[in-house]
Amino acid sequence: MVMESKTTSKTSCLKALLLRAWRERWTDLQWGINIKTVLPRGVSGDVYNLADCILQQAVVGAGANQLVLSYLRHSLSAQLVSHAAVLQRLSKYSQFSKVHCVFSLLEFFEGMLPGITVSCGKPEETVLATAVLSVALWLLNILQHTGSVSGYNRKLKQKTSELLKILLTDDFYISMMCLARRNDPDLFAEASSKCLELETLLGEEARGVEDEIVPFVRKLSNMDVKILQLPIKSENWPGSLIQCWLQVKLTGNPGTPTSALAQQLRIFKKLKGFSHARLYAELMRGSLMSLYNAKQTSHESQWSAFAFLKVPHILLELAGSSDSASIVSALELMLQHSPLLDAMDANSSCSSFECLLNELSKNKLLSEAQVKMFLEKRKTPPSLKLDSVPGNNMSTYWHICAESTLTGILKTLSSDYQKIQDALLKMLHQVLAGNSFELILAVATVQDKLGTLVNRLIKFNECSKSAGESKSQLFDITFVMLVTIVQNYGPSAVLDSDGDSLFEQWVKSCMVERNKPKAADQILRLGDPVIIQSLLEQFNSGESEFKPGIKWQELLFNIPGVMHEVLVAWEQGTLVPQDVKRILDAVRGKMCCLP
Repeated sequence: MVMESKTTSKTSCLKALLLRAWRERWTDLQWGINIKTVLPRGVSGDVYNLADCILQQAVVGAGANQLVLSYLRHSLSAQLVSHAAVLQRLSKYSQFSKVHCVFSLLEFFEGMLPGITVSCGKPEETVLATAVLSVALWLLNILQHTGSVSGYNRKLKQKTSELLKILLTDDFYISMMCLARRNDPDLFAEASSKCLELETLLGEEARGVEDEIVPFVRKLSNMDVKILQLPIKSENWPGSLIQCWLQVKLTGNPGTPTSALAQQLRIFKKLKGFSHARLYAELMRGSLMSLYNAKQTSHESQWSAFAFLKVPHILLELAGSSDSASIVSALELMLQHSPLLDAMDANSSCSSFECLLNELSKNKLLSEAQVKMFLEKRKTPPSLKLDSVPGNNMSTYWHICAESTLTGILKTLSSDYQKIQDALLKMLHQVLAGNSFELILAVATVQDKLGTLVNRLIKFNECSKSAGESKSQLFDITFVMLVTIVQNYGPSAVLDSDGDSLFEQWVKSCMVERNKPKAADQILRLGDPVIIQSLLEQFNSGESEFKPGIKWQELLFNIPGVMHEVLVAWEQGTLVPQDVKRILDAVRGKMCCLP
């Protein structure tokens, strides 16, 4: 009730200001300056029905008040009112007998048309869409009430017809009306009914000769996305759309399923008018360009796996094994883009094009004869010396080795825990050497196996919670691997929301994610003062073994308390920097998983 009172009071102030502006004959610039003294900063005039107030004042007499309309025009330009609000108010004007007012409003609407836009966001889009359809219905009503086509009515009908044609030939307005049909079926039903009435009326007046506006009226009554023939705006080869989309899509969500990527590519094909071959070539080129741009960065292995493992699967989803002709045509297009292939090969000791051909052959998209044909067509510059076998600098072969390693890891992790502890420990030590784990994660991501890997690592981490030297090492290694995965991909992408394992509990309670801080007091409350004191004494004394009976979960949830006590003691001068370093070295020397 208080809010309604404030709104009514503000609306009254706006009306008073409008009357003063008219009496004193303010210019639109003076109006723009003074209106800001009434409207709160950052608040739209739509809240207080500003457009309604101005238009009501503008059409009081037999003809529209052009001075007052200039205030509305200025308010639109200054974004004090929205286009949707003005259109809705125009559509409510029903005094069609005041033909001079109607004509002035039509001219005002005509001046608005080039600048009508919509802000990003669903609410604004639907409001404007409804407003555009409402104005179209208003134009139909004007045509219906013009009656005789003699004198001023002829001029009025001509102007109305011109504006209706603009609405029904512009892609933007057509799209808005299609959206309004879905959003407000009752309004569209009213517009369709009015179209039928007007079509009948115009047919009677024309006496056998169809009025030029009738096809547009008929188009409005049948307005639907399916009947629209919007022009396809294609681009010359090579384009930039697919490559930019890949960069954005896979940087934000590298684990996007193959089917989802294929569906989006089908939409691009339809919107841009690409042939099958052009779409496939753009995909291959975009992935190689992204890989080239990611050289010597942390994303290189991810893009390498995508370009040589994921892309063939996407092509298989798009083309199937029967459409090899389009794949061949796409590769012919790729050969035209030899500078990219040369640049890729210059940074490696192998042929990236050959690597791609081999992967396509594995997925039955190319025959051996076709692979041989393309290798003969690919002319490598003399300055590039390529090895025939994998070497240390062959980044395009890394994913092949990582693919077989991932298969072995998943197979091992599916075995009985009690029988493979020692073998698993050796394998995990090898996985963590160099950048092997990074490559394995990249391959698991593009093959949609990352979730499987995480679940099996969690299972083995749970089995390793009890005491024992080998079990502690397995717990430590699997925990660190899981933390790495969660840090890179985010908990929501790899963990179940209702998971209750020790690792998942620790992530929810203690792990600090990027741009998602956790309250320190909340983490410290998870600790036990007795265990914290015991761990402090152990780390301070340099004991090599944990005390019997202590559990790994107790260590994980109490280490933050230990670090807090060390920091407080250092801050108060109880510990010197050498003592702090000694304690931290002792913590790091026990287990890698301790934060």
